[in-house]
Amino acid sequence: MDLTPVVLWGLGEAAAGTPESDRHLQNYTCSVARHLTEFVLSADTGLLDGLFMYNACDTLRNLPEIIESGLAEKGRNLPLIRVHIPMALPAHTDVSAYFKNEMARLIRELEALFNVTFSGKKFIEAVKNVREIRQLMLAAENRVAEGRLSFADFAEALTVCRFSPFDEQTALLAALNNGNPHCSPGHDSGPGVIVSGILPPPHTRHPRHRVRRAPHRGQ
Repeated sequence: MDLTPVVLWGLGEAAAGTPESDRHLQNYTCSVARHLTEFVLSADTGLLDGLFMYNACDTLRNLPEIIESGLAEKGRNLPLIRVHIPMALPAHTDVSAYFKNEMARLIRELEALFNVTFSGKKFIEAVKNVREIRQLMLAAENRVAEGRLSFADFAEALTVCRFSPFDEQTALLAALNNGNPHCSPGHDSGPGVIVSGILPPPHTRHPRHRVRRAPHRGQ
């Protein structure tokens, strides 16, 4: 549909505090939800054209209504697009018809909100792009496991990808996989370690571990 999706996760650096969010969410709510709410309620008017949310967890399940109420208090309106993902095991319940109906409704809603037309051809191209990007991410992850790429560079690259269109993601990940290693192989004598979580570590670390990016115009 020629819309640019941006994943609003890992917004800790974009929100110095959470005063707006704290008015609406309990203090034990995860940082993802709190920083997302703070960013949306505090962002400049016109920065976002819409917000797409689905029931990924108990907090995000009810967050659209909370954000909607917070925006209403400020006299602002932001299109909120919701999709409910059935939480059912295929072996127990066949939800394919329901899911198909949700996707069809999503397409109709996006077309009406943004005056665009769904293209099956572009959708197939987008799927191919996503698969290519995931393969590049997997290749980079394997380089980390082999000690040929620092985990810090890997984590930051994935964070940048969340806010970048397909072509920029592909270029960044390709450069990451083809660049000079920052770690030395030969660490496999000890036990393997799996780092798990939904958010990368903070970016504050030694300057030599920064992901190389093109300088902004004027620098």
